Amino acid sequence: MLDDAPMLSITVDTSNHEVVLGIVGELDMATADTLRSALEAIDRTDSDRVVVDLEHVTFIDSSGLLALLNSRDRLAERNIRLLISNPRPQARRLFDLALRCRQFEEVSGDVRRECTPSI
Repeated sequence: MLDDAPMLSITVDTSNHEVVLGIVGELDMATADTLRSALEAIDRTDSDRVVVDLEHVTFIDSSGLLALLNSRDRLAERNIRLLISNPRPQARRLFDLALRCRQFEEVSGDVRRECTPSI
């Protein structure tokens, strides 16, 4: 019988005065909490920057992206920078899209108005 459990492994290297998380597997809805937990366990005494190495991430979806973004914000509150390295092309496209979406301007309030056809 095959095990359908999501596969994600994380190694933590604290040598060279920085924290490097090596991620292997898929970073998606089923595994994002594992990454979140690993990043939340990092303490300011470990380093003032954390590098997430994505070289061996075979897939990342919006849940994985959100885990990285939320973790980045939480670490920043403790003056720790979150950096990524070695993203594969699929991850790079997702990051590029996310950066483009941040270019939108947002309005608040009720923007719906009664429209009269102009024909």
